[in-house]
Amino acid sequence: MHDLCARIARGEYVIDLDPETAGYTASFMAWWARCAAEALLIEERLIDEALGFHGQPDLIVRLKHGEIALIDLKTPVTNQRSWLLQIAAYRHLCVQAGHKIDKAGTLQLSPEGKTARMKWADDSARDFNVFLSALNCYRYFNN
Repeated sequence: MHDLCARIARGEYVIDLDPETAGYTASFMAWWARCAAEALLIEERLIDEALGFHGQPDLIVRLKHGEIALIDLKTPVTNQRSWLLQIAAYRHLCVQAGHKIDKAGTLQLSPEGKTARMKWADDSARDFNVFLSALNCYRYFNN
């Protein structure tokens, strides 16, 4: 799915013949046409060497009304609390790399091709602190 959505964001012609992903593709295409003006970053690996982690955000997009949004694509139907931590970590990496981010969130694509649901992250500072706590716990127990 990520590859198909990246190709759509790049403006490439996409036809999805796989019945398992066709709905997700249609859902993303409709969201893109309705909300996005241009892609500023597409699946680029970013690194924070000082904190010792890296990630690959799905998209940074200029929305049609001008805001810069970090978008993480999701296919599960239900929200996961861990997504907020992932978004906060990606936001940190994007800002460290010099990208301006006005808002960040997850875009849940519909397997039936229905309207994608955008869930904006409300408290990135809190979520990033929780992410760092989890990262430190992981390092403590695994090093």
